[in-house]
Amino acid sequence: MKTLARLVSFLALPAVLLIAGCAGHENPTNPAKQVKLGNLYAEGSLFVSKNDETAASWYRKGADQGDPTAQYKLGLCYDQGLGVPKNILLAKQWFGKAAEAGNPGGQYELGNCYRLAKGGPVDLVTAYYWYNLAAASGDDSAKSARDAIAYRMTKQEILRAQKLSQQFWDTHS
Repeated sequence: MKTLARLVSFLALPAVLLIAGCAGHENPTNPAKQVKLGNLYAEGSLFVSKNDETAASWYRKGADQGDPTAQYKLGLCYDQGLGVPKNILLAKQWFGKAAEAGNPGGQYELGNCYRLAKGGPVDLVTAYYWYNLAAASGDDSAKSARDAIAYRMTKQEILRAQKLSQQFWDTHS
């Protein structure tokens, strides 16, 4: 039985790297591959046990290199306390980096931070702005959230948020 366990353990790392598209490289430096490994550990698989700490570690590597998807995923880890201590301020910071880089998930979550006073006061104009950007990328949840908060805003506030969205698109297109 111990021999079988050793064999499975011996085969696990190559299988993980193969599944994540990182075969031939035990410690990938490519952020996209780091995100794949983070996802693999976040979800678990036949060859890999779910491990939030390892997932967060891989996301951190990609996030530190400026990868927007990794930044968004690391923000989720801090927001939910998955593999790292729960820290709303750090979550908001990572969502912000992802959002500024055009990541729709980061934009949606940053909108949530401003709508729900996560890491600061409620700011519906800024929430609408981030939801609007995510919605323009096809995020249906962001569209619903944007439309829901519009009922609590004045026409001037909505116009201000839409102007901010347009300025973002003009400078990031």
